[in-house]
Amino acid sequence: MADDQMPRGSQCRELEMAIVGAGFAGLQMLHRALQSGRKAVLFEAGSGVGGTWYWNRYPGARVDLESLEYSLSFSKELEQDWEWSERYAGQAELERYLDHVTDRFGLRPHIRFDARIVAAHFDEQHHHWDLRTQSGEHIRAKYCVMATGLLSAPNRPDIAGRDDFNGVQVQTGLWPKQGVALEGRRVCVIGTGSSAVQCIPEIAKLASHLTVFQRTPVFAIPAHNRPMDPAEQASIKAEYARLRELEMQSLAGFISLKFMADPHPKNAAMKVSAEERKAEYDRRWAAGGLSFYNAFTDLLMSKEANDSLADYVRDRIRERVKDPVIAEKLVPKDYAILTKRLCADTGYYETYNRDNVTLVDLRETAIVRIEADGIRTADGRLHACDVLVWATGFDAMTGALDRIDIRGRDNRSIRDHWAGGLRTFAGLMCAGFPNMIFMNGPGSPSAFFAPIQLAEYQADWIERAVDALAARGLDCIEPTDEAEEEWVAHADAVAAHTLLPSTRSWYMGDNIPGKPRRILIYLGGFPAYRDACENGAANGYQKFRLGRAPASAGA
Repeated sequence: MADDQMPRGSQCRELEMAIVGAGFAGLQMLHRALQSGRKAVLFEAGSGVGGTWYWNRYPGARVDLESLEYSLSFSKELEQDWEWSERYAGQAELERYLDHVTDRFGLRPHIRFDARIVAAHFDEQHHHWDLRTQSGEHIRAKYCVMATGLLSAPNRPDIAGRDDFNGVQVQTGLWPKQGVALEGRRVCVIGTGSSAVQCIPEIAKLASHLTVFQRTPVFAIPAHNRPMDPAEQASIKAEYARLRELEMQSLAGFISLKFMADPHPKNAAMKVSAEERKAEYDRRWAAGGLSFYNAFTDLLMSKEANDSLADYVRDRIRERVKDPVIAEKLVPKDYAILTKRLCADTGYYETYNRDNVTLVDLRETAIVRIEADGIRTADGRLHACDVLVWATGFDAMTGALDRIDIRGRDNRSIRDHWAGGLRTFAGLMCAGFPNMIFMNGPGSPSAFFAPIQLAEYQADWIERAVDALAARGLDCIEPTDEAEEEWVAHADAVAAHTLLPSTRSWYMGDNIPGKPRRILIYLGGFPAYRDACENGAANGYQKFRLGRAPASAGA
């Protein structure tokens, strides 16, 4: 049997819906499917639930949205019962939360752990998906929901000599569950993105010496994390319904709880005085976290407005670093703020004031190769190392999908479909790949919106679509080529009105060599996105091709 064929027979597990990925999105989809009485199973590569919060166990790992917002809303009882311990929940607490959700709603018996899906092929004759796990198990499912995560395919650059290193190598996105011994050891961290900003301060407290290799400096805002105040938690819970509605009306899907009374920006930065701008920036800085996204209406569209915020944050960075030479290396100067993911930090810049921390600016001296005992840079220096931490990000949005052998009509692979650039309808589906639906998928607002809230909407949309097909005796749905082309053109046009395409970032696919450059997220905001999805489903799913398998035509 050829590698690209899957056996048909009684050994295949028959399902109505196969769900891939046990993070927030996949668990939400499984819950909805079981509520509807579907025969559904969730397949998870790991040994437990959590998704991002299962794999990312590095020191300091925590969410950058406030816990009370970064949580499921489908159960009002769950919202009220779960007590968050910190303003920004750490990895362990988020994993406990999702374990609680899994058991509270009876999901665990319907999850297959240690079951990585490596192939998914569409059977055109019978209108179902044939899936295969890494261990060889075969599954046949009418619908395949891919909840594989937007940042779940770790990227490790191909640096010469990386296999020659004699010490411990570890990746932030695949941190071992048993942990890594860092105490008293010489640690090198490659990368200064969000994961690095979180782990570097914690590693510095343990290592005898920490060397950080920075290619591109980041804009980071103090998180101001703290233990959760019980009175504050109770007051928010009393207004949860209003909070959720405000989130859905916002550009980014979160509002920052300190701004709940006035959540949406009304003014353009360049329409107010310099004093008013600074006062608003001061207010946001004091509040902490990612609230700058909602400070003014024009920060992502106007370079002048964007520069005003960037200059403000640059000055605040310089205040936090004692050595002015090091401070300047840490200050981003060659891209617009907010066009890369803004980081929420806890003591990140202050870490460079420590005697046991060295910053290597790769724009001044590049890495030549990795050797047995450390990292050699172009200035000839060997940076001694016992533990090498790769904090080098992810093949974002598409990576977790195109690492699976996904083949739709005419045996066409998803990789081929995206070879000239990302193509989806609303980040939900692709033409030529019937009955495969993405959650928080490429082309949706996911990386620029609150992914939990988006997934809850998408789970509802999927359920309505499957029910609508069943009501008409149909079993196949895919977007038309025209609908897909229309969405891609719209998403590109929206992005072109922003500053994001001016920056090399994973939002554009730039961090992966050879990846076609195109905006990977929808920037029009959730209300516009929801309208597009609802319009696509209007008039009997007007932007989709619907069908029925020949084998069931007479049923």
